[in-house]
Amino acid sequence: MNCLSRPRTIWTTTLALVGLLGCRDTVEADSASGSESTGTDDEVGVDTSSSSESSTDSTTESSTDSSTDTSTDSATDTSTDSSTDTSTDSSTDTSTDSTTDTGGLPCADVCGTIDCGACPDTPMIDGPGGAYRIDATETTVAEYSAFEAVDFDPVLLSPECAWKVDLGGFVPEAWDAQLMGDLDLPVTGVDWCDAQSYCNWTGRRLCGQIGGGPDIYDQLSDPNSEWFAACSDAGTQTYPYGNNYQAQACNGVDLGVAGLTPVGSLPACEGGLTDLFDMSGNVWEWTNTCLADPMLDDIEQNCRRRGGSWFSTSFVLRCAVDSVRTRGYRADNTGIRCCDAG
Repeated sequence: MNCLSRPRTIWTTTLALVGLLGCRDTVEADSASGSESTGTDDEVGVDTSSSSESSTDSTTESSTDSSTDTSTDSATDTSTDSSTDTSTDSSTDTSTDSTTDTGGLPCADVCGTIDCGACPDTPMIDGPGGAYRIDATETTVAEYSAFEAVDFDPVLLSPECAWKVDLGGFVPEAWDAQLMGDLDLPVTGVDWCDAQSYCNWTGRRLCGQIGGGPDIYDQLSDPNSEWFAACSDAGTQTYPYGNNYQAQACNGVDLGVAGLTPVGSLPACEGGLTDLFDMSGNVWEWTNTCLADPMLDDIEQNCRRRGGSWFSTSFVLRCAVDSVRTRGYRADNTGIRCCDAG
C-alpha cells in the first residue's frame, strides 16, 4: 500500500491539519526590489565565527539575531489519485518480506524491521577523522516517501514532538506535488520533528555533536559540530569548496535556477569532504539543536537550520552561518540531512 492510498489509523485528526504547521507568519517584502517575496521566506543568517564580522548582503538576506526572525513561506498542496496494485501470484507461496507493511501493528522501530518498511539506500561518507558519518546528499523525495508510507506508533516520537500526533503525522507540505515531480529533488516542506523522526527511522540521527547530543546553541564554528566540521573540512575553509565564494558552484541565488536542483547534481558543489554535496545552498538542513524556552510550547521552540538554500546569497551560504525557525516550521526551502556514529 503506497503513501497516497493507505488509510491513516494512527493520527487522530485529518492530514489537512498539517498545513497549520507551516506558513505561520507573514511574508516579508523583498528589501532589494520592494516586491513581495513569494518563493520562500526572507532568510536570516548569523555568523559567530568572528566577533568583528558585521558585513551583510544587500539582498533580502541579512545578518541579525536569528532568534528574532519568524517569517515563513506558503506552499500549495495539490491532491492526486494513486491506484493500488492488488494483483497476486497464483502460486501457493504466501510469504511476505518482513520489512514491508503486513497490516500488523504500527511501526515502533527502525526501517528494515517488521512493518517498518525497507531502508532507503542513502550513501554516507566519513566525517573528518572518521569519528562519525554524514549523508553524502540531502534526503530526496524518493527516500522520504519510503518513510512516509509507513504507519507509525506514536512511541517513535520524542517527547518534544508529541504534538505531531494531533496534527496529522509526517506528510510534508505540497507532498502530492513533490511526488509528481523529480524524485531526486530534496524533500521540502518538513518540520524539525519530521526530520528528526525520519533520521531516527533510518537508524541515524540529525547532525549534532561528534559523539552524540545537540550542538552548543550559540557556537556555529564549533569544531565538534558534525555539520560544521564536514562543511568546512574541520574548520579549514569558509565554503565547502574553499575560502573564496564561487557564484556558480552551488545552488544559491547567484546560480540563477530560482528553485531546487537534484541532489548531488552540481559537481562543483562538492566538499568540505570528497563525495559530500550540497552543503551550501539547495535547501536548509535541520540539525539537532534547539533552544529550550520554558515560556514556549514545544512546537514554538527555535531549532537550527544550516547550509542556506536556493534563495541564499554569498553571505548566508558560508559554513559558519545558520538560521533558526520554530520546531513546527515548514517551507519549500527546508529539508533534511542525517548523521550517524562512525
